[in-house]
Amino acid sequence: MLVVVVVIATNGLAASRLTDLLLRPTYEHPNDPLRDRTGGQHMQYVFDILDATYQPDAPYFFIVGDSTVAHAMPKPGANLPFQWQRALRRAGLPSAKVVDLSHIGLHAEDALVLAAEALAYAPALVVYAVNPRIFNTKDGGAMLTADRAASLAGSVGSLRYLPLVYLVRRYGLEEVAASFSTSHLVIARFAPRIRELLWEYCQEARPGRPLAYLCEKLVRPPVVQPPVQPPAVVRPYVFDRAQIAFDDANARAFEMLVALCEETGRCLFYETPLNPACPVQFEPGIVEDAKAYVARVVAGRVPLIDLSHAAGPEAFLPGVYRECDGLHLDEHGSDLLAGRLAAEAIRALAARSSGLGASPPSPSAGGRS
Repeated sequence: MLVVVVVIATNGLAASRLTDLLLRPTYEHPNDPLRDRTGGQHMQYVFDILDATYQPDAPYFFIVGDSTVAHAMPKPGANLPFQWQRALRRAGLPSAKVVDLSHIGLHAEDALVLAAEALAYAPALVVYAVNPRIFNTKDGGAMLTADRAASLAGSVGSLRYLPLVYLVRRYGLEEVAASFSTSHLVIARFAPRIRELLWEYCQEARPGRPLAYLCEKLVRPPVVQPPVQPPAVVRPYVFDRAQIAFDDANARAFEMLVALCEETGRCLFYETPLNPACPVQFEPGIVEDAKAYVARVVAGRVPLIDLSHAAGPEAFLPGVYRECDGLHLDEHGSDLLAGRLAAEAIRALAARSSGLGASPPSPSAGGRS
């Protein structure tokens, strides 16, 4: 019993100390948006650092989305979250802090969990990038980008805002239990990171045979097999009707997200810019069907900004795998979008403060534990 009391009493202090020691030097850069720097492998680290550095008086802006938000730029700091933070500060919010929860190929199911975690902080705003890609059926290559939020399925925000039955059915009881453990118990949360650092030390120090044997047996990370790449399929369109559906698990998750955002009143959705000169991105009719579905579900319950026609062909990156890129903005395009999103965010905050978008505040802002 005494051990349990000591663990509970020191858990918060240990979490703060270990975050400062093990996470912040690697994953936090001054004046940058807070983001996962490991390609989606450790999305929970973002929230660990946020818990340790949270400033109650600072306005936090979370952005959730797929590669239209997350794609890398040749110049560091030129992608959308960086530009949006600068735009917010130029627009009159000098202490604005952006938290980037985007990931390449992020499905609506995972976006729901990430948004729930963000809302647990009572943020200034959670912005969600919407396009037909978020409704991708999880077949073939789409399997490689699913389950990016599994490590947060039992965390505080998810359990507060989402039905436990839904989380267990979606991610499995074992994943939810593991997430609950790592979110609440510092020993479970930091054990993988400590193991990583010990293995790095073993590789650099090249110890003698006895210690090398212990390193190999005790701290060597388990070998993770790379995901099996599906066979290449030549399609006339990057996304055709066989890949996009509005009646599956992603659509149900989107509907749950709209209901959650309506309840909290802290969300802003925007339809991402689409390249009008890239007809191979989506099969004809998909964009119109997606817009109609989103409009029908949202139906005034959450602010929705249509920015699909906000940029011309010159604002998009050149095509890599096809003759054009229909989704990803270049640096100039991202800068234009960031300015527009900053203006819309400030307008949304003004409407909420004036009572036009009033809603009950989210409880217990500033931490998940």
